[in-house]
Amino acid sequence: MDDEKEGIANMKMKNIPNEVNYGITYVGAAIVLRDNNGILELLMVQEAKRWYIPAGRIKPEETIMEGVLRELFEESGFHGEIKEFLSLQVQGADWYRFVFYCDIIGGERKKVPDGESLSADWISIDDIKARNIDLRFLRSADFLCLLNEGVRYRQLRDGGYGGPQFLPGFKDVPGMFIELLITRISSSKIEIIVHRRVIDASQLNSIPNALPSVEFGFEYSLSSVISKCFQSSTVDYKDDTFRAENHLRKEI
Repeated sequence: MDDEKEGIANMKMKNIPNEVNYGITYVGAAIVLRDNNGILELLMVQEAKRWYIPAGRIKPEETIMEGVLRELFEESGFHGEIKEFLSLQVQGADWYRFVFYCDIIGGERKKVPDGESLSADWISIDDIKARNIDLRFLRSADFLCLLNEGVRYRQLRDGGYGGPQFLPGFKDVPGMFIELLITRISSSKIEIIVHRRVIDASQLNSIPNALPSVEFGFEYSLSSVISKCFQSSTVDYKDDTFRAENHLRKEI
């Protein structure tokens, strides 16, 4: 494992700018649900007569979570609070979308168009599942899998899920890194891949680089780095997209 990690870490990095929105794009998206008299609804915003979830590019001067909350307010009129990180989507080597579950804590629904969006509204989840909404009026249908993740998280939370909150950390590092949590689940236990220095679970928080990690350049796609590092055939390469999910997904 050490030789493989060293080989990846020593990949020659090209002179590619990595400024936000120049050489690399970070996008933040919010899944916001509410219970309206027993009907679960999704907050959607209208742009150029098409509907989508609140989402947009992160600005260089803000954190990812700050950018998500800004986009939520600008497009919907609501102030939000981030409750959980749902998933990270990666396309190629320079596009990353961070998806969060958010709760509304203030503001009011946008009704007057501006430069950010035309309006916002709550759409029934049942209508979305039943395809009662004409897909031609959606900017893209790729949010449906994100909706699944949000609904799954809400079900876990409403059911008394007591797991820790999973949110991005803030740490300046001189490069592009990925740290993987690879699990093997059986009926009796859950196992994770760790460095050989880790003897038992109590050392996970005390030993540096306890989990598999690697630095790579922006010229490499995430899926190719994972493949080269672990020589695994289990990574999904469809559309050159890799999805890291916090919760198991049940398809709509």
